[in-house]
Amino acid sequence: VPSLLLLFDTYINRDILLRALVFAANLKKNVRIEDGTEIEDQYREDSIFFTLCRDSTPFAQKLASLLHHPDTEVKEQVVRILTQ
Repeated sequence: VPSLLLLFDTYINRDILLRALVFAANLKKNVRIEDGTEIEDQYREDSIFFTLCRDSTPFAQKLASLLHHPDTEVKEQVVRILTQ
């Protein structure tokens, strides 16, 4: 899963980067069960869920660097992930 983080870098094609960010945002948004509790106990630490939705320092660092991306839509998706 660490190689997944390579998709979240400024040198990645804008369209691919946006799709990866939308995927991460949607995953984070939908990991809650209807009653609002998180379903994190069902996932291992090496899963995509933990890499993209938990307090993953490497992913957080990638997001922080993307806040300086020249594309506004990329920055909007990063903010969407950070504020969920």
